[in-house]
Amino acid sequence: MNNTPNMSSDNSFSPSSRNFASRNLQNQKTDDYKASQKMAPVKPREEVVYRYEDKKPAGGCKPNLGCGCKAIGCFGCIGIILVVVLTLYVFIAKPQAIWTQVVTFLNADISVPEYKPQSSTDVQNLINNQITKVGDLDLVVTQDQLTTLTRDKLTNFKNLVIQSKPGVLKFYWDLDSTVADNPLKGVLEMTIDQKDGKIVISKIGTQRIGVPDFLNQIVTNAFYSLLNIGNQSGGNNSSTTNNSYGFISNIIPSNAVTIKSITFEEGLIRIKATINVNLFSQ
Repeated sequence: MNNTPNMSSDNSFSPSSRNFASRNLQNQKTDDYKASQKMAPVKPREEVVYRYEDKKPAGGCKPNLGCGCKAIGCFGCIGIILVVVLTLYVFIAKPQAIWTQVVTFLNADISVPEYKPQSSTDVQNLINNQITKVGDLDLVVTQDQLTTLTRDKLTNFKNLVIQSKPGVLKFYWDLDSTVADNPLKGVLEMTIDQKDGKIVISKIGTQRIGVPDFLNQIVTNAFYSLLNIGNQSGGNNSSTTNNSYGFISNIIPSNAVTIKSITFEEGLIRIKATINVNLFSQ
């Protein structure tokens, strides 16, 4: 009698049993997946939007202000503008307290010589007395005599006073009389060019400050024209030579006068000229 158990009937599975187990496994996986989805839901994808903006200057002025600089630079620009505006206000409005100080500063160390008035007729007679011959001669004109004759010709210079020093001739006149006892003085200096002996303007402005460089050429040309230097017209036979001396040559009736040279000396000017006719003998 055989007592060995039949293992084939207990340890082997039928096809239906295997299919059932497979379905159970698949169902379990599906349930696990659904459970995981519930535990960690998928977030929707966020849309990324890019925006482009012009970069503003860090700590500076806005471009539309025309400054285009950093904060310190902008404050500097504003400071300059304020100084210009205040300067214009002072020179236009001339507030008494401020303007008095400005005039005092601009007139610093000025020394205008005392002018002793004379009549033009008397001065012309004195010049006439020096012309005693035809030919070369020296004419001496004092600074007061020159002031008298020039005041008659150049009326735009208020209270003009001329001072002659060795090598330089100075004009002083009132630019502004707001401060009655201390008018602002204009100063013009002329020298003789050593190369050609012509009169040249060496300074225009006030005693303390000259005309700014960017205006210097314009103002100088205007004064050359006003003083008739290099632009003399008239019936002078020697005008090409004499117009280098401008207003000085105009103090002498010059139909027959040729000026050779002019020298500025202390208190007077010396004119070397050639006289073809005694102009004042009648």
